[in-house]
Amino acid sequence: MRQNRILLSVSITLIFTVCGFASSLVEVAIRDPGDLELLLRDGFDVVYLSNGNMAEVVLHDDAETARLDRTGLRYFVAQENIESYLAGRLEPGRDDMGGYRTNDEIVEELDQLHEDFPDIVGEPVSIGQSIEEREIWAVKISDNPDEDEDEPEVLFTALIHAREVITAEVLFGVMYHLVENYEDDERATMLVDERQIWFIPCHNPDGYVYNEEIAPDGGGMWRKNRHENEDGSRGVDLNRNFGYMWGHDNVGSSPDPDRETYRGEEAFSEPETQVAREFVNDHNFAISIYFHSYSNLCIYPLGYDYIQAPDRPIFAALADRMIVDSGYLTGTGWEIIYVTNGDSDDWLYMSDEHEQIFAVTVEVGSRNDSFWPPRNRVEPLVAENLETCLVAAEFCDQPARVFRPPSPFNVTAIPDREGRPVIRWETPEDEVNPPVSFRVMARRPGEPFIDDSPEDQELWDMVNFSHSQIDRHSGSHSYRVQTVQPMATLTLREEIPAPDIIRAWMHYDLRTYLDHYIALEVSCDGYDWEPLPGRDTEDLVINDRNLGPGITGESDDWIQTWWRFGDYAGQMVRLRFRYYQFDHRLNGEACYIDDIGPLPGVEWSEVVAEELEEPVWIDEEHDPEEEIEYLVQAVDAEGDLSFWSVPVQAERGLPAFTLLVQTGWSLISAPVDLLEPDLDSIFTDWVERDILILVK
Repeated sequence: MRQNRILLSVSITLIFTVCGFASSLVEVAIRDPGDLELLLRDGFDVVYLSNGNMAEVVLHDDAETARLDRTGLRYFVAQENIESYLAGRLEPGRDDMGGYRTNDEIVEELDQLHEDFPDIVGEPVSIGQSIEEREIWAVKISDNPDEDEDEPEVLFTALIHAREVITAEVLFGVMYHLVENYEDDERATMLVDERQIWFIPCHNPDGYVYNEEIAPDGGGMWRKNRHENEDGSRGVDLNRNFGYMWGHDNVGSSPDPDRETYRGEEAFSEPETQVAREFVNDHNFAISIYFHSYSNLCIYPLGYDYIQAPDRPIFAALADRMIVDSGYLTGTGWEIIYVTNGDSDDWLYMSDEHEQIFAVTVEVGSRNDSFWPPRNRVEPLVAENLETCLVAAEFCDQPARVFRPPSPFNVTAIPDREGRPVIRWETPEDEVNPPVSFRVMARRPGEPFIDDSPEDQELWDMVNFSHSQIDRHSGSHSYRVQTVQPMATLTLREEIPAPDIIRAWMHYDLRTYLDHYIALEVSCDGYDWEPLPGRDTEDLVINDRNLGPGITGESDDWIQTWWRFGDYAGQMVRLRFRYYQFDHRLNGEACYIDDIGPLPGVEWSEVVAEELEEPVWIDEEHDPEEEIEYLVQAVDAEGDLSFWSVPVQAERGLPAFTLLVQTGWSLISAPVDLLEPDLDSIFTDWVERDILILVK
């Protein structure tokens, strides 16, 4: 058995080597300013960035190896023959493509789905042909699949890059979930009945078939289409060939035909992107997901430059909802991986050729999964991305429904005649996410405190931050960030009433010329964040765009700094420290944060009422003389919770006014209680109408 495995491995290696397609996977050390930008600008096939000082790069031939040598960057060869390595994990020879579907099998399976479920799976339709004249197939799942109904539409696309084989598996997993659970599962049934759900499982059939030819047992690393370029090279990166900001710079795409990110001679130069353009423009998609691999990311626009999309709060909320099962990192490309231009998402979202589409890219799988995950990883990867697709289909009728409902305001806690606190509130009008019920929390406030980063800290969610003992101002730990990822966040888990000012001790090395910054940001909804000005902040200007105040440079030692909340003071907010760097000038600087505060203390809290339909509740449980705060939260139809309202304490010792109202000789009202009456206005208004008011 062992001899067979060795011989098989050798034979595979020979196939790739003789045909000239053996590629190596190298780990490049990212240590000096601009290293990653150098790799991108020179068109290297950067496939992964670690949360350290390393980028994984695929070298496809000796010329690329020589080109990397000339950069002077240090690298380590992780896999001499990445194709052979990936194929070897698939049990080659057991099935074509190592168990993954061939292009013909994809087409046959679409036909079979239609044959097996004709009432909800439409007949596959060709949206056009590739450059080698292969059909690009799409299929619709809906309750009337062969009719163009007036229903919301969503689009899922896979294999725009030919080596990213797990992406088609995800689409088929979603298709089978819908058809097999139709009429048995309430959510699946609703989506099929009330949506038009489109799938394009192989956008790049030529590249995919080419991988079949050069690596019939799987592991093929061809990425682009099969365009014959003028210099004799082959292929255009289809995800750099869309029309919005095509060719914006030579970092987000390459002008060189032999590079893996070659963008083509002009925007939409390729038949594959042309037919996608026509197909999209002929439909009314509200949400689109292009699946890629790998990196465990959920990426949204804008990607071409260091700019946030006008609808960033919707994207952020949508992405947060999508990754509830996968746990993928979310953000724009320049925040969490690198810039791209001419990509599908920016065009889908920004083009004026169609109605606005909320377009998202999902990078499926981890570094270990790579481009050809072992077969035992397929089911888990499909499962963790199912909810992503169901969320997209669910919210394509109105993407803004992903928002929380608006928070209650004007909350009062005034005692009735028996001294019981009566909690009343108002809620802003919201046609998209109207509240359907309310919750009330009672809590006893404690003393404000300083967060000294205790060992068992539970206050903050950390993304690329760590709980560190390396350097600290007090106590045993501090919060630390040292990363080559473009973004790291330290986010307060609960909303708090914003103070006028907040302080923290910091020790940092964020050298200005490297474009490393850290900001304290505030949000009233958890999606839209604004950096706060402070004692040591300066405006961050990137490419002539002012991105707001942040801290940069370096401190010789620990310093205490502060930020002012301005108009946010008194509102319920969430806080986060956000580290970011631009232009991929990475040098591994560190920043330590400690002794943050003052933060509001709470001795105890409990939700004392739920599912309230009216904006009023009477506290009959707690002692009226007890010092208690009340907060109110709204709940929408999806079960989403608003931010809590600003806490209020029950007022004590107020008199109860009884008004007797008479006009002429007839008593028109029995005695009523008015809490906090504005007697001057009441008297002026009612006397003018010849109404007598007797106050007792």
